[in-house]
Amino acid sequence: MAKVQIEIKNGDNNDNFVSVQDRNLAGVPTVWNAKRLNGGASDWCDLEVDGNGDTHMNWTATRTDDPAQTRTETDVVGIPGGQPVFVTCS
Repeated sequence: MAKVQIEIKNGDNNDNFVSVQDRNLAGVPTVWNAKRLNGGASDWCDLEVDGNGDTHMNWTATRTDDPAQTRTETDVVGIPGGQPVFVTCS
């Protein structure tokens, strides 16, 4: 499989710790582990693509100033060259 870059964007005004798992790889490894994304910021994540050219990921966002506020989404599809994947605690 080939790797592509998917833009991960913090959709909150608050800073979040973001973790991303690649569902296209055996064992669903973590490729970002609590990476800090400031409010509204984005960064690029390398993920494997499937036979359709899509990525599949799990993500978790946790507020840096309030760890009780967290959100997880599973099997999120990212399309290379498409819209960013927005992560948010709200």
